[in-house]
Amino acid sequence: MEDQISPASQTVPSSSLPPVRDLLNQSWDTFLKSLLNLFILWIINIVAWIVLFVILVILGSLLFGVSTNFIPLLFSKGFQAAFLSLAKTPAPALIILSVLFILYIVGAIVISLVISAANILVIDGEGSSVSFSSTFSKSFKVSLPLLAAGLLSSLLFIGGFFLFVIPGILFAYLLFFVSYEVVLGGQGPRLLL
Repeated sequence: MEDQISPASQTVPSSSLPPVRDLLNQSWDTFLKSLLNLFILWIINIVAWIVLFVILVILGSLLFGVSTNFIPLLFSKGFQAAFLSLAKTPAPALIILSVLFILYIVGAIVISLVISAANILVIDGEGSSVSFSSTFSKSFKVSLPLLAAGLLSSLLFIGGFFLFVIPGILFAYLLFFVSYEVVLGGQGPRLLL
């Protein structure tokens, strides 16, 4: 009995690829089969972002009462008046609010990485019944390699644009599917080296 190789790790010679029309039909069918699961992930993503923002606002208002002055000023008098009110806030409060904002950014990055990996895993399942707990478990496991590969490929892309526009476009083309290989193939950032 032969071992089955996952589609992500197969390499297909270009002479044996099906016509583009067939590939587009297959990808559309895969999308339609995965549509409900992708919609559920989209809802989870929105809820996670809202919860993260509400936690930031609640912590800021509980710790210093900054949002009790800031938010009404923001809606009544605009950005300038609201941000000028921050100038009257004590320095330690601004430092802690800055730390809270940095934690918000880190949380947002984690949410984005996990949801991106989960989307790739759902599409790879092609509409089969997906266990969201196992999908999120695997997504959390690949989030650090996915972050490292994303940062490294972004540096290569930006570096290519600094060299000249053509190398940047070439790097973007060559590194387009790095996230899929990291999630499905189990490769880390060493894939780029």
